Amino acid sequence: MPYSREITDYWERFRRGHNISDIVRWEAWAFGDSPKLADELLGLVLGGRKRATDDLVSEFEARGEKIPEV
Repeated sequence: MPYSREITDYWERFRRGHNISDIVRWEAWAFGDSPKLADELLGLVLGGRKRATDDLVSEFEARGEKIPEV
């Protein structure tokens, strides 16, 4: 997925400022399916009420992604 110049510039500044290798894989995403819902869910995360998330196994499989492990 191509990211905007704003996102890639932010990551580069953060990576350099925290001495993170340039080979580290990163991903940008938001909760929800709209900016309004993303803001609402972010508020719950920052307020400590939302502390976990999940996804369907079939979604990981459809995207060809490995299922996360603890």
